[in-house]
Amino acid sequence: MGAGGQITYLWRFLTAVYREYMRDDCRLMAAAISFYALLSLVPLLLVGLSTFGYVLGNDRAFDAVYAFLIQLLPQDLAATLLPEEVAGAGLRSYLKKTLVKPAGVAGIVGVVSWIWAGTNCFVVITAALDVAWETGKRRGFIASRLIAVGMMMLVATLALLSFGITQVLKIIREYPIPWLGIRSGEIPFLWQLVGWAVPATLSILVFVLCYLILPDRRIGWRPALIGGVAAGMLWELAKQGFAFYVANFVDYNSIYGSLGGLVILVMWVYLSAVMLLLGAEVASVSADWSAKSVQSPAAEDR
Repeated sequence: MGAGGQITYLWRFLTAVYREYMRDDCRLMAAAISFYALLSLVPLLLVGLSTFGYVLGNDRAFDAVYAFLIQLLPQDLAATLLPEEVAGAGLRSYLKKTLVKPAGVAGIVGVVSWIWAGTNCFVVITAALDVAWETGKRRGFIASRLIAVGMMMLVATLALLSFGITQVLKIIREYPIPWLGIRSGEIPFLWQLVGWAVPATLSILVFVLCYLILPDRRIGWRPALIGGVAAGMLWELAKQGFAFYVANFVDYNSIYGSLGGLVILVMWVYLSAVMLLLGAEVASVSADWSAKSVQSPAAEDR
């Protein structure tokens, strides 16, 4: 296939993804996911702080959850999402005082109730992915909740992994390189690349796991990986674009007042849900086209 054929193939593929996205009414499903994600946000943070506290201790647990939370937000958006007096260096102490108290305090009943509330987001995502994959059936109530809890545990594991990688990279950056006479952290462009690659890789992994685990249908690794890479890369680009847009083109605080930060957060969660569903449609179309390409030679042979 020449360059012209590849461009035509890509155009047809993207057109098919857009058509499926509109046919499945993914914009409405993204709004539903956003609603439940916002309702589940605080319970999920509480679960993370409480469970990590038993493993890492209160301060390290907060550092792990805080680092993971910051990775979910567009770059340099903290000052816009929070009032000026708590932005920047005061953000961590603000969250500690006003949002949650680090783990070790909550009882088992409290943790279970937070887990139950936090699973709502994953249950709704599962329903949306079932539509994108045209499963035609739904898991039972108990099964869907258990799958959601399992997904929560996987995300928690990735949060710990992200925190561990961050700590290791901090140590490596301070390591001296004798023959260059500088620290490794002073190598030009290296750490900018690492700082982008690590979050992007973890984002792709989260999307791939969502596509593999949540739908009530067997999904192959190849389409899940294609969809995960597409969603992860689009999400990372959206983080940069959305931060630039908010910083340069609109002042939501002047329009919505004290609710400006909340409006920005709602919009970002909605965009994230759109990327999740776009990736699902990419994976679905990829799987369908692969199946058709396999069936066509077989039909010709007959």
